[in-house]
Amino acid sequence: MDSFSEKIKDENLEDIACIIKFILILDNTGKRIYCNYYTQDYPTIESQLEFEKRVSKITSTFSVEQGNNDIFNFENYNIICNIDREVAIFIGQSENDNEILLDNFFKLFQTQLFNFVGDNLTREKMFNHYNDIVLLVDELITGGLIMDIDENSVYNRIKNFDSTIQKKKSEDNEKSSGGIMSGLFGYFTGRKNTQTPNEKKEEEKVSRGIFGGLMESAKGYLRKTVE
Repeated sequence: MDSFSEKIKDENLEDIACIIKFILILDNTGKRIYCNYYTQDYPTIESQLEFEKRVSKITSTFSVEQGNNDIFNFENYNIICNIDREVAIFIGQSENDNEILLDNFFKLFQTQLFNFVGDNLTREKMFNHYNDIVLLVDELITGGLIMDIDENSVYNRIKNFDSTIQKKKSEDNEKSSGGIMSGLFGYFTGRKNTQTPNEKKEEEKVSRGIFGGLMESAKGYLRKTVE
C-alpha cells in the first residue's frame, strides 16, 4: 500500500469519501485492456489476472445486461460494471462503502471516457486512446481517493497535455527532417553543418547555382524529348 493510501486510512477518510479499490477495463474474452489497483489484495500480476478472470465470468451469473450499469457484491467488494459488445468496465469499492457515490463516480468516468473514445467503445478504440485513459484515471484518482469530479476541468487538462505532447513531437520531427536535409546537402556539396552566417550565405548561393543548373538541364532534356 502506498503512502497516500496509508494516509487515507490513518485519517479515516474512508468513512466520508468514496475510495476506489480498482478500475478494470477488459475485452469480451476477459483479457486486460487497462487496469489500476489501489489495494494490496492482489499484489502480483498473476493474482490480478486470476481475479480479472473471475470478475469477467460472474457477469453471466448476475445476469448483467449489455449496455446497462449494474452493481453487485463480489469477494468483499461492491463492483459496478458496464458490459458492451467488446469492452467491459469494472470499478470496485469496499463492500461497506456508499454505493451511490460509486455509481456517481462511474457515470462521471463513463462520460469522460466517451469524450475521448466516443460512445461506441471498441477494443481497438480503447488501445488507440490508451494514453488518454491513463491520463484520465490519473486526473480523477490518487491512491484510490477521488480527487476531481469537474468534467470540464479534467477534460481540458488532458486535451492541453495532449496538445503539448503533439506540439513537441511536431517540433522534434521538424528538427529531425531539417537535420537530415542539411546533412544530405552537406554530403553532396562537401559543406559542414557548423557554419558562420557568411558561410551560410555562400552556401545558399552555391545551392541556388546547383539546383538552378539541374532545372535548366531538366528543361533542356524535356525540350529535346518533345522535339
